Amino acid sequence: GLFYFDGVTLKEMMAEIGRWYNTDIYIENDNVAKLQLHFYADRKQDIHHFIKILNRTERIHAVYNNGKIMIK
Repeated sequence: GLFYFDGVTLKEMMAEIGRWYNTDIYIENDNVAKLQLHFYADRKQDIHHFIKILNRTERIHAVYNNGKIMIK
């Protein structure tokens, strides 16, 4: 019941997240898209909880609006 990513790029991770939550993902910065992450989160939580955890990394700023995740 977890998302678990280790050593994958943010772009790869967000592709799976987008499928899970059935939402579009937009990453505005190519350097951010290439970040390699170690990340885990509970799949049972809603998308707002996921965004909150993602933003705790302090290297990523993600916003969920109108059914889309925007990452800066």
